[in-house]
Amino acid sequence: SADSIAAGLRRLAADSGIAVRDKNNEQVIDEIRSRLYRTGCPWLLVFDNVEREEVLDAYLPKGGYSAGHVLVTCRRRLPGVPQDRRLSLDCFSPEESVDFLERTVGAHAREEVDDE
Repeated sequence: SADSIAAGLRRLAADSGIAVRDKNNEQVIDEIRSRLYRTGCPWLLVFDNVEREEVLDAYLPKGGYSAGHVLVTCRRRLPGVPQDRRLSLDCFSPEESVDFLERTVGAHAREEVDDE
């Protein structure tokens, strides 16, 4: 939702040393977008489980992303995203989920699942 995105960007701003105390969400978002556009440091901005493309318009950095990337996850296709910029993924099966966890956090993941 727009509120959760705004809250996440406020946390990003505060963690990045941007003063947010006396600023409204729009001012904070504008500052984040501006800094992402200007920075030469690598960055990744993730929008998880976006429900409507219109929500993104207010939050995506404008201009090019020379130093960074934007990753958007969505349960359906967003019409404004070009086909060559999409990647469709299926859900993990239970076995694939356990295998992924095992590779990510170690072999004890399978033991804990098997115990249940």
